[in-house]
Amino acid sequence: MPHLTEHPIQRQIIGLALSILSIVAILLVVNIGLREKSAYIEARLINQKARQEIGLSIYQRLFSAKASIYKLSTLHSELELEIVKKRFDNNLLTITKGLEVLHNGGVFEDEIATNIPGHNIMNLVASYEKPATEGYVLEVLELSPAIHELDNQMQLLHQLIKQRINENPARSADLQIRINNLMKTINTILQRTQENAASLLYDSQNRITTLTLDLKQAEGLHNTFRIPIVFLALSLSGYLLYITLARVGKAIENRKQAEDQLQLLLDTTVEGIYGVDTHGLTTFVNPAASRILGYNPDELIGRESHSLIHHSRSDGSHYPASECRMLQVLKGGTLETVDDEVFWRKDGTPLPVEYSSNPIYRQGKIVGTVVNFRDISERKRAEKRIRTLLQAVEQSPVSVVMTDTDGEIEYVNKAFEIATGYQASEVIGKNPRILKSENTPPALFTDLWNAITSGESWQGELQNRKKNGQLFWERAYIAPVVDDSGNTSHYLAVKEDITLQKQQGEKIIHQANYDSLTDLPNRFLTLDRLSQIIKEAQRNKHKAAVIFLDLDDFKKINDSISHEVGDKLLVEAAKRLKNAVRIDDTVSRLGGDEFIILLGSINSEKVVHPVAEKLLNCFRKAFLLDGRELILTASIGIAIYPNDGDNPAELLRNADTAMYQSKEQGRNTFNYFTRAMNKGVSRRLQLEEQLHGALERGEFRLYYQPILDITSHKIVATEALLRWNSKVLGKINPDEFIPITEQTGQIVSIGQFVIQEALSKTAQWLKLLNRPFRVAINISPRQFRDPNLLQHIKGAMEQTGVPSDSIELEITEGVLMSGHSYIDDTLSELNALGITLAMDDFGTGYSSLSNLRSYPFDILKIDRSFVRDITADPADRELVNATIAMAHGLGLAVVAEGVETEAQLTHLAQHDCDLVQGYLFSTPIPAEEITRLLEREQSQWPFDDTDKLNPTRQPSEPTAEE
Repeated sequence: MPHLTEHPIQRQIIGLALSILSIVAILLVVNIGLREKSAYIEARLINQKARQEIGLSIYQRLFSAKASIYKLSTLHSELELEIVKKRFDNNLLTITKGLEVLHNGGVFEDEIATNIPGHNIMNLVASYEKPATEGYVLEVLELSPAIHELDNQMQLLHQLIKQRINENPARSADLQIRINNLMKTINTILQRTQENAASLLYDSQNRITTLTLDLKQAEGLHNTFRIPIVFLALSLSGYLLYITLARVGKAIENRKQAEDQLQLLLDTTVEGIYGVDTHGLTTFVNPAASRILGYNPDELIGRESHSLIHHSRSDGSHYPASECRMLQVLKGGTLETVDDEVFWRKDGTPLPVEYSSNPIYRQGKIVGTVVNFRDISERKRAEKRIRTLLQAVEQSPVSVVMTDTDGEIEYVNKAFEIATGYQASEVIGKNPRILKSENTPPALFTDLWNAITSGESWQGELQNRKKNGQLFWERAYIAPVVDDSGNTSHYLAVKEDITLQKQQGEKIIHQANYDSLTDLPNRFLTLDRLSQIIKEAQRNKHKAAVIFLDLDDFKKINDSISHEVGDKLLVEAAKRLKNAVRIDDTVSRLGGDEFIILLGSINSEKVVHPVAEKLLNCFRKAFLLDGRELILTASIGIAIYPNDGDNPAELLRNADTAMYQSKEQGRNTFNYFTRAMNKGVSRRLQLEEQLHGALERGEFRLYYQPILDITSHKIVATEALLRWNSKVLGKINPDEFIPITEQTGQIVSIGQFVIQEALSKTAQWLKLLNRPFRVAINISPRQFRDPNLLQHIKGAMEQTGVPSDSIELEITEGVLMSGHSYIDDTLSELNALGITLAMDDFGTGYSSLSNLRSYPFDILKIDRSFVRDITADPADRELVNATIAMAHGLGLAVVAEGVETEAQLTHLAQHDCDLVQGYLFSTPIPAEEITRLLEREQSQWPFDDTDKLNPTRQPSEPTAEE
């Protein structure tokens, strides 16, 4: 039987079968190769996608790190510094993890902030396996050391900024220079790292594109090798095709997912991102950029970005595209980072931004750039606020000094340099004691430091010394500066130069205390010193003497020669008197030709005798004035404390009495006061007898004298004046009976009558006027000491319905000099009630000027004895002027008593006196006449230049009742 293969047909069939089998085998081998290649390409595609996601995370984190660095450079709080530093460290840690995965493979996780409500955080998980065939990518190799270097530089920047916050402000300039230089270095590193990160992204994208094309090519080859004629081949090919298509579909699906994730990142990032091609046209824009700029995406895409949003500089000037650093990237290929330019919104408003322009490469050529930007409006506003604050401090007209807690000066402004003469460089690092003078009490500095070291502020006045040695006054406000932790870090002093105010105040005080002609102490200061001498004598059980000296026939010199010569004579007489006594004794001028010499701390009146003789002898030598020889003598009266009186008023009065005794004895001599000199003792006994029961008999009555506003001439108040018409003795002068009632204590009950009666009448006048109106009531020293005074005033107010602001209480200076503790309490309670307080007869008593500042007075009344001669006597004129100025300086209104002439009124008005009363307007009159005057005023002004309130009365003719 022949062999099967021997038959030609059989051989052909067998050959064909073998051929088919060979083709099938070849197809199987090819399909297996294509399947393996597709799987390999698919794995590489997925891996590259993970690589791209990691690269995107690194890029985003670099941009956030850069924002943290720029924010650091503007911070002024250590707490904010640490928060931003921690944010930077977290970004750098994530970048380092990403680079480690790119180096060695592994799983990378990150959370990326978005601006989608409800999706503020997007979780990114990328599993990357580093293929051995790809090797290291240059960008990855360069990024690792750059990130390490960036970390080191950031640590140094953190230290410098921390020093700038906590260290000496004087070193701020040096620290800022170092910070600026370091920022330049960090910026260079950031540019390099962002450029490498961008290249990593675009390298991954190029590889993904190549792998996608390779996958499609493998799919095409697979289709060309189908063998439809062989079932096995078809089956095998169909199976392989199924496997391949499934894997390709999976790769396409993975690619789409990756693209969707990238798009989600682009859409949800809070930073604006847009692309620009080589022609400057916008290629894409993310939602954040669209929202920030106010444009719809289709209004930006395809448009020239520079002319649309970057056409002008911050000052509004044109910004040529040729100078635009964003577009220069398209030529230079180097990443550009700009932190201080503006984009322009659709509505035309400027948008301060910081941005980076990152070049896009394809096949080694730049095809465009991606711009990342963020709104820095808040940062710019903060910087502006800081600059404005610093400029305000530097340009402030008051001195500003800052020290550390040890008292070393760290900062002074320009006003300090002007005020002290020191340059800032001369005082930085030194203690403010370099300004200290010897005139400030050490206790004041102790109080100052105790206050500020306990966390409280301090204010007060300091007399310091300038660089040239000149003394000057400052009003200082010093307070501790507390940091975020609640600890004192510095002390801040704000100081105002008040030298001029002090000089003006001292001038006013000098004018108020010293005679303008002789520069001797005047009545104010004399009585103040006498009061102090009495207190000292009481403590030391010593005696004191008051010498009252009056120049004999001085008026004849004024009348026969001239007042100018008379003034010169007074000046020379004052000099001789000062030279005749001890340096500690007081020589003063009361006014006119009257002088007072006070001798304190004497053991016996025998000491006074040689002093009196010496005072008389100093006039024995003629005075040579203007070519004339003038002979002058003096009469002296002496009163000894405590024999002749225990208070200034009594001692002066008795010394004056003794001086008149010397006048009666022929002048040019001296006399000691004796009780026998007091005449009228019997008269006093009569008055005391008739005063007993006078109140019950209804012999007292109140008269009222109007008080007028000097500008409007309206009657704004009236002074209640007590009058006594005795059934036995007739009308008695108040100067006679009131001192007696004060001594006997009857003044208390009489004073209660005055308060009740005056408020009753005032209640009627208030109803008539329907406007503010006051009644002024005199309160005597004895009445003021009455513990029931306040209770009685309140009771009278309740009974009559008169409000407190319609009551004025006039208190003499003698009340204040008693030294009793009740004075402060009573005055404070009266002030709290809202009652107006007036110091009456100012200048005739013996209080110190400090009383005007220590007690709550509202009004100062100038005594008629000073007003009388203001148009004739320069001394009285200057005294009145100084008193008005001083009172206004202390916030007090001024009432001038005893105004009798138009000239006096004009002078007072010119010097801003507030209120006036006197015979020029009206004598004291009964309440019924006051009512008629007020009724007239309601309809018309009661007088003009020719029609006074009392037109028939002459100023110089007071009635017996007055």
